[in-house]
Amino acid sequence: MHGIRRLPSLWVALALVLIGAAVLDLVGIGWGLPYLYHPDEPTNLLAVGQMVQQGTLNHGQWQYPAFSFDIQALVNLVAVKVGTAFGWVHGAADANQMRILVTGVGRLTHPPYLVIGRAVCVVESVATVAAAAWMARLAGGDRRSQWLTPLLVAILPISVGFSYYMTPDPLSGLTATLAVCGALWAYRTPSWRTYAFTGAMIGLAGSSKYNCALVAISLVAAHLLGPEPRRWNRLVLAGAVALGAFVLTTPYAIFDFHGMLRGLNFDETHYSTGHVGAQGDSLGTNARWIFDSFGLFLLGLLGLWWVSARRQAIIIGIFVIAYFAVLSAVVVRFERNLLPLVPALAVLAVLGGLAVWDRARARWGNLAPAGMSAVLVAALAWTLYGTAGELGNSLTDQKAQALAWIHANVPAGDTVVLDPYSPYLDPSRWHVVVLRQRTVGGVTYPEWFVLANPPALHAANPDVVIVTALGSGRYVSLHSPIALQTQSYLTTASCARYAFDHHTIDIYVLHCARGATGRRPTARPTS
Repeated sequence: MHGIRRLPSLWVALALVLIGAAVLDLVGIGWGLPYLYHPDEPTNLLAVGQMVQQGTLNHGQWQYPAFSFDIQALVNLVAVKVGTAFGWVHGAADANQMRILVTGVGRLTHPPYLVIGRAVCVVESVATVAAAAWMARLAGGDRRSQWLTPLLVAILPISVGFSYYMTPDPLSGLTATLAVCGALWAYRTPSWRTYAFTGAMIGLAGSSKYNCALVAISLVAAHLLGPEPRRWNRLVLAGAVALGAFVLTTPYAIFDFHGMLRGLNFDETHYSTGHVGAQGDSLGTNARWIFDSFGLFLLGLLGLWWVSARRQAIIIGIFVIAYFAVLSAVVVRFERNLLPLVPALAVLAVLGGLAVWDRARARWGNLAPAGMSAVLVAALAWTLYGTAGELGNSLTDQKAQALAWIHANVPAGDTVVLDPYSPYLDPSRWHVVVLRQRTVGGVTYPEWFVLANPPALHAANPDVVIVTALGSGRYVSLHSPIALQTQSYLTTASCARYAFDHHTIDIYVLHCARGATGRRPTARPTS
């Protein structure tokens, strides 16, 4: 008991924040299982399974570097060995087995192995919260900022919403945060050791996601603002260590150099040409996503003018501005790409907010806390409302209503045409059709998408057609001429249409009665 009483309140607060962050992040760890709704998780798990099965460090997914795959493969290897020893699975191929019908429509044979991969990402997300506390301390913040900053990072909707998906994003957020911490450390204590540490974190950030190598700009700023800006040999050391850390964790960047070049070329082409449903107005969309999470906490940035440690704020802020500018300069935008700048922005908001708080108290005395507390309550309400929405999504199977209706009303053996992000249907029970690319009259219609491929839809002669409206930003424009043509056909040809899951899934029934084997659906049409 005496030892507990001696614990500094800061460490108690940090421990409580980290426990709370873990609880929030673990809420969604079972989302969707055994079904695979996320577009990237199946590809990532398949790559990890092949690494374990083939005993290689070549992950083959060169649109990403390898560090996150290395970590996942190591954990997956241990899990596979344990599962094999107890007879639960028969090797890596069995453990990571899945069936993918189309993007966002898949089923795992052994869901616990994806849960394990997601748990790794949760650990990385919670570690990022801890790293935010370190950043606040290195930035010159007092004890309040050292627990308020991680608390803010832990409760932000963007942090909670992307914390558990098995993707490289949680690790990129952690390594980028540690790299900024390293830059602040090198500014405070310029030495070979601090520069080497920062270089290693920059290399790991680049090995998590290529664009995160941009965090090197913080070290350059720290060097120029530091007491010995002419000692360039330290920056050279940091660059060499960064390159070494990248190669060490992504070794096949050398052995499969052409594969990496193809991946980089894919990324450049993808982000510059577009991704229908997730493209255009990147600046405004990224700014809206930031505001949706931070809300009124962004007002704290106004107080940076009164922060005493301005140079530390510049070291942090230059990364936030540069990274945000790069993300907003490309055509494609995904909210998860913003994760690396979230802790740094949170530090700036907290430091500035505390400066405003202290200045207000010094000027207006006891009247200041009442007004500032009202703003704080409003800011918390905004952010927590978004976080509650993310938790609600994590606990909801968004396709459950549609799947239950199909099981109850679509006879076995019927031909069902699937869109991406449809409910998963067992191909052994129904004749499941995924549309393939067709060229008719000189026009090439894309594969998969129901609304964009009327010739293939006609040729399938379906009994039931499933059309989805959401999923990874929605790939197909619902208002294109071809989509309107397809919708007109389905409306005319169908005898019933049902909307499910907040009108994100439409089921068209084209053959309501087919003799003795057919039956009319029992649910009431919504449109």
